[in-house]
Parts: sequence; C-alpha cells; structure tokens
Amino acid sequence: MMRWFSPFFSAASGVFVLDLASKIWIVHQLDLKTRERIDVFPPFLNLRMVWNDGINFGLPLGGPGFLIALSLAISTALAWWGLRRGGAAAFGAGLAVGGAVGNALD
Repeated sequence: MMRWFSPFFSAASGVFVLDLASKIWIVHQLDLKTRERIDVFPPFLNLRMVWNDGINFGLPLGGPGFLIALSLAISTALAWWGLRRGGAAAFGAGLAVGGAVGNALD
C-alpha cells in the first residue's frame, strides 16, 4: 500500500514546488525576463535569461518530446525503486524525481 505522506512523495512534491516557485519568482517577480541579467553575488552567482530552443547538447534525437518522455520514464523507474526501498532511498529518489519533473515541465 502506497502512503502519500511517505519520504518519497514528501521530497518529490517539496522539490517540485520549490523549483516551480523559485522559477516564477526569479523570472516574473525579479523581472529577469526583461532585465536579462541579475548579478546576485558576482562572480559566483549570476542569473542570466537564456532560452534553449534546441535539444540538450545538440543531440538530434527527435526533439524535446523525446527528452521529456525519457525523463518521465526514468523518473517512473526511480520512483518505483525508491518506493520499494523506503527510508533514505525513497527520500533521495523523491529529490531526484521532483527535480526531473520540474525540468520536464520547463
């Protein structure tokens, strides 16, 4: 029986919400989209607005739909593994899956 308040779902949903909220805050509230650059703590932390219209690393593998499907397939396998292990493994898998789903949403 799957528990919705397991370490996996807590970590995955927490990372996903933080990822989405931080992107909305930085792009819209700090207006990075218009400003195009924000030097937070130069040279260590500089935010730059960049749009990646191509596929990762220039790989011609059928467009971004392929990478989204691949990311979701790997996330599903990792979720299955983490949920079966429980504890720290479930929490770690949740962190990875939350980040992957947040990136797939982009």
